[in-house]
Amino acid sequence: MQIPSMGGTSLGPMLQKWALDAETIVELGTWLGAGTKQLASTCPGIVHTYDIFKIHGNEIDKAAAYGVTVTEGQDSLPLVKKMLSEFKNIRYYKGRICDHEWLGIPIDLYVDDACKYEPEFIGAIKKFSPYWIAGKTICVFMDYWWYLSRPNDERAKFQKNYISNKPESFEHIISDKHLGCAAFLYKGGLCV
Repeated sequence: MQIPSMGGTSLGPMLQKWALDAETIVELGTWLGAGTKQLASTCPGIVHTYDIFKIHGNEIDKAAAYGVTVTEGQDSLPLVKKMLSEFKNIRYYKGRICDHEWLGIPIDLYVDDACKYEPEFIGAIKKFSPYWIAGKTICVFMDYWWYLSRPNDERAKFQKNYISNKPESFEHIISDKHLGCAAFLYKGGLCV
């Protein structure tokens, strides 16, 4: 069964490349695990993935396009674990990201596909950025260009504006406006 994807499969080659040398990956926003699979397939360490694991809204139609049936309010964690059962290097964190404590381990690769708006984004930055490694950690922001699809939603620009205003901390690596994402090398400094 092909895992439904909102971009994780399309970004697969890049995610796999960045995961090759990663002992610790943090992924925010698992959905049904397409991106998680890409990360876990080459990561020699552990992928720590966070999600509420609850189906809602247009996710039903997005999954159906891949032949996967899910229902409103469904707990998706059992399905995700089943689809990713071949990978033993994934740790799942169910619930809101802010409800979990980080383990205090340095983070090699940080993939944010969940924190689109200011409160969640800043909360995640506060939690994880102290464990980013200057000159090594790759930060992938899956919603960096998301605002382009929502021209009337000023809040949708927050992620891009925040990162763009910190050139001392983030060195641009690659962008894909079609998929909405951008990746940066963390150069150091305080992020909040």
